[in-house]
Amino acid sequence: MAQAVEPFEHSVTVARSAYAAAAGQLETLADGLFADAKDAVLQLVEIADEYGAGQAVERLCEDAERIGTLLPASSLSDHREALDAALETLLEARDQLDTAVAARDRHLRTVEPTKPQVLVFAGREFVVDTRRGELRSVDNPDERYLLVDRPERPAEKPRPGPVLPDPQSQQPEQARAAPVPETKPGRGR
Repeated sequence: MAQAVEPFEHSVTVARSAYAAAAGQLETLADGLFADAKDAVLQLVEIADEYGAGQAVERLCEDAERIGTLLPASSLSDHREALDAALETLLEARDQLDTAVAARDRHLRTVEPTKPQVLVFAGREFVVDTRRGELRSVDNPDERYLLVDRPERPAEKPRPGPVLPDPQSQQPEQARAAPVPETKPGRGR
């Protein structure tokens, strides 16, 4: 089995390296512009997920405070093209990493169907533990995130109400004709 996984692991390693390089490039660029470069990158990627890289950079240039606190004497307009290119590269690298991890995960789950699913968030792999209702970091198992609030005991399922017969279904076929629109008197033919 180890040999069968090697090509998938290699793809994940290559994709992870590309993602790390792209994230580092964008973070370095943001470091000269924002007080908190890591947070600014996360915010920028979040906006790009919704609107696309070009639109995210445009919004950034229009309202930089939405992303983070700009350093004094920072000029976003001078870095617009570089930000757009770096963000696009990061998004492509993230997609490649997602694809590589998903392919490896599918392969491993065909061999071991009970293996929990692995997802990628911000370039990091997390195990989806549905039994505990949490995401657990692959590289740091003590790092956990709650998926949903879990009640102490499961809520009762609502009982279905009585099924009432449809009055239309009890009429003969001829009586189910469409209603005739009401005509107003006074307009002669």
